[in-house]
Amino acid sequence: MSLNNPLTPLLNQQPFVVLDGALATELEARGCNLADSLWSAKVLMEQPELIYAVHLDYFRAGAQCAITASYQATPAGFAARGLDEAQSRALIARSAALAHLHDATRLPLVVYPNSGEQYDAVSKTWRHDGHACQTLAHYLDEWRAAGAALIGGCCRTTPADIAALNAQRTRQWGRGGR
Repeated sequence: MSLNNPLTPLLNQQPFVVLDGALATELEARGCNLADSLWSAKVLMEQPELIYAVHLDYFRAGAQCAITASYQATPAGFAARGLDEAQSRALIARSAALAHLHDATRLPLVVYPNSGEQYDAVSKTWRHDGHACQTLAHYLDEWRAAGAALIGGCCRTTPADIAALNAQRTRQWGRGGR
């Protein structure tokens, strides 16, 4: 098994990488109401410039890596708001593009979405609303086109999701290719 880590060269030069901080906290401080099933993805739809501004502030503060505003940005979640698949995919790609600020950093963009299911904070359960959730690998080309270099999965993703990402990476770029 290969343990090739794209951060190794950076970590050989410095002891750690500074990640960005809480996106939701900053959005709420700027007046956003995140009491919504889409959470920060609501702001991605309605006020993407605020997400860009938060990312920029973190880079100016010294963050070397940004995590996207895609936690609840799923086609199923957006479908509940009346968006079609193409509109949903465009918003998900936009979350990566907003975090990729070429002038602020040349370091990796992280994409770390959940499974596509929605978390219900009232019942404290995850739910699937009947729309088919695409695999993480399904979005790989869009994330890469938006500048993502570190791609993984958060809540409700599995080793099978990561295996599918790795298989697609290997098919497209070979074992160590870019």
